[in-house]
Amino acid sequence: MSAKKVDEAIAAYYKSKGEFEASYARRKKKILRERIPIAEKRAKVARLQRRCVGCKGLSGVHFSTEGTLLKASCGQEETGCPLDIQVDRGRYELAPELLEKLSAKLEQQKTEIIRLKLDLLFGLKHEAAALAEFEQLKGQYKETLASVAKVDKFIRDLKTVTVRDIGGERTLSIRELDVLQRQELARLVRDVRVLMRNYEKEGNSAQKRAYLGDAVEVYTGQILPTVAKARSEDYAVSTVTEDHGVYRLVQMRKTMADEEVTLSPGKVISNKK
Repeated sequence: MSAKKVDEAIAAYYKSKGEFEASYARRKKKILRERIPIAEKRAKVARLQRRCVGCKGLSGVHFSTEGTLLKASCGQEETGCPLDIQVDRGRYELAPELLEKLSAKLEQQKTEIIRLKLDLLFGLKHEAAALAEFEQLKGQYKETLASVAKVDKFIRDLKTVTVRDIGGERTLSIRELDVLQRQELARLVRDVRVLMRNYEKEGNSAQKRAYLGDAVEVYTGQILPTVAKARSEDYAVSTVTEDHGVYRLVQMRKTMADEEVTLSPGKVISNKK
């Protein structure tokens, strides 16, 4: 199942829940604004019935969370509307945290294997039983080692980018790419400066226009696209935030979602609205 459908179902769940809560909050707020005694306000609020976002029935909506499973259904189970959202959000973990856990697990398994070898060496355990346990531990160790290598590669890939040039495709670190981009921009800026110096020195008006046209072409056709490409490759998020009149530039090379490893994918069981 596509991640898009899972995201749509999760969005539908929270949208329904938001509408459900907002409807109740609006009616409650309206009562609280009335110029009546507080006791009467409390009584009116207590009598408020929450309506289903689908059929508007007075039985409301049943929302529940069971582990990673989100559920929403009409409160009137037998005669209500077909509202039925069931979506498993899946399990995800940030790669650095997962690598840390797997590395600790690997060290623990190493210790268990060493302990078992010592037990066998000093005759503290029956040989057949020790060998059977050793084979089991060795299999678990290999599985964990493969997982560590996989997550480690995932993290390293986050720090690299594949670029295509005359020599074909190359994999560079983000830092190496940044250096190359700066060098390319410096070269283009030098080209523009040379053209503008030639423009200023040239006495022939036609040649002056040619120099100026070349400078504009380098700026618009090469410098601006190179800067835009560098920004898109360097930062997954680049924005300006405002807090009490103070503006800050926020730049993130990777978002948290980019660093997530899927432990179990999400799935849509039902998405009826």
